[in-house]
Amino acid sequence: MKLLKRLLIRWIPQPFRGVVMRRWLHLPLTDPADIRFSVATNSELRWQAYELVYNCYLETGSETTQEHPFRTNPYLALPTTQTIVAIKNNKVVGTLSLILESSLGLPAFEKIPPSDMASNGEVIAEFSSLAIAKKERGNQGQIFWGMIRYIWEIHQRSLNIDTIVAMVRPHRAEMFISFLGFQKLSNDPIKNYRFSNNATVYCLTLQLKEFPFWIYSHYSRHRVSGDLFAYLFTRKTNSLDYLNNEYLFQYAERFSENEISQLRSLWKDKLDSLNPSQLAHIASHYPSLSQDNDSSYVRREARIDFLHEAICYENSKIHRIRILNFAKSGLSIQSDAALKMGQSLHLKIRVSEFDSARLTAKIVRKDLKRQSYGLIVLDADQIWNDYINHIFGDKRSA
Repeated sequence: MKLLKRLLIRWIPQPFRGVVMRRWLHLPLTDPADIRFSVATNSELRWQAYELVYNCYLETGSETTQEHPFRTNPYLALPTTQTIVAIKNNKVVGTLSLILESSLGLPAFEKIPPSDMASNGEVIAEFSSLAIAKKERGNQGQIFWGMIRYIWEIHQRSLNIDTIVAMVRPHRAEMFISFLGFQKLSNDPIKNYRFSNNATVYCLTLQLKEFPFWIYSHYSRHRVSGDLFAYLFTRKTNSLDYLNNEYLFQYAERFSENEISQLRSLWKDKLDSLNPSQLAHIASHYPSLSQDNDSSYVRREARIDFLHEAICYENSKIHRIRILNFAKSGLSIQSDAALKMGQSLHLKIRVSEFDSARLTAKIVRKDLKRQSYGLIVLDADQIWNDYINHIFGDKRSA
């Protein structure tokens, strides 16, 4: 029956194809009692997910046979990436990663600039590494739709994404367009997409602000038997596990040194393809991935964008400052608030997407025209010390 439907779809004119596909959609009436949806928060779940992706991509031709049966890339190692997993009998049977835009960029940016995908200042994320175990496919799509519902929930709780991007092979694009409301960024396919084994793909985008209305207008209003609006937005479920009530990134477990050691061998070609700025960003989370030619100057220049904003605690007042430059012993800041020579400041400085450092510094120089100040560091926490050691931790001069 499935094969017959696929053959029939090809003969239906494009304007009516989505209508027919939605009419044929039947969602599970109840949540599967033996499947849980969560984020891969530990090494075991992560590597099960990477192995599942490898096997599924090998099956579809998106991967070639490798010595190690895992498929991953540096974007998946970022603490802000959410690797969603469906777990059955303590085994990962489905996975879908949501890569949030960071200073590393997104895989899709290799082919398309972010300005073509969203307006300036909007938050972009990319679907990546979708895989479902062969034995678990079908069943009214309970794993796929469960992962989509999970992503919507965590988006609502804290991610606040504006646009989702998906780089999809042509035979899969129709599913994302007809069922979820994705749109092609261009009718021209993208050739030689490296993250899909140099296959031809389409770039699809979804505006999440419009997503609920699109789902309602294409399902509930027409009383489609597979009412995706009710499934995603109104039906209660107990099958979704969250890290905590507020779903804070800080509670996600980072990669261990053993994992990073294994990833170094898996990522050799992928790391070689990153530019110095991207290498510095990934190494800011995992310093052991630093390259020999990754000088302190490159690392400092690549990381300075994270230090644009900081918070200054002055007596009972809190105000924002801008970091202009920094060195091992001090930093230069800009402040709209008037500060005094010799004054001590307590600072909270963002050093990555994930971490903020705290330090105490004393004003030793000021430039009233620029509203800038030179500070020497009196005391700093371990996060700042580790950060400085990473930035200036080689024998070259900056």
